[in-house]
Amino acid sequence: LNRGEPVPRFFGENGRVPMDKPSQLNPITSPARIDDMLYRVRWVLILLVLPLIWIDLGGVVFPTRLLVWIVFAVIVNLIIGIILQFPELAAILPLLTLVIDVLLFGVLPFTAITRSNLLAYFMIFPAIVAAIRFGPRTGILAAFFLSLSLIAHFFFPLEGAGERDMITTGLPLLATWAIA
Repeated sequence: LNRGEPVPRFFGENGRVPMDKPSQLNPITSPARIDDMLYRVRWVLILLVLPLIWIDLGGVVFPTRLLVWIVFAVIVNLIIGIILQFPELAAILPLLTLVIDVLLFGVLPFTAITRSNLLAYFMIFPAIVAAIRFGPRTGILAAFFLSLSLIAHFFFPLEGAGERDMITTGLPLLATWAIA
């Protein structure tokens, strides 16, 4: 610091970082930048599904339902990427992508018969996005709908699926609710 310059205040009167003004400790990120980052994270998650299922299934052929999900997810994310190029249209993306993510990742456990239920952990993504972008109430609401999907998956497993145990269903549920 140079002499004569005021010392920067990082904390407000109540001892917390003020959230209304950008600073080194609290840079405010534009909604368009957030949508772009979530768009990229969604690509990573879509691409992670293939190796996880391949390993979990022991290298056997991918189920048709899973391939349909991947094609649908790729198409949806490509459309989101196109919308991101138009700022006037991108304004609708936060709520729209939240609904799409809850639906997309909510049906993911129904796409493959696995013993580990690893795909259920992908439900954490929409719960995190809902809680951070829209607040705790929306995060809880997203976690509720995602939980309904996982509970339905537990009680009504895919044809040919063995018995589900409480751990492979309960841990993703617990993680989703803890995040929300």
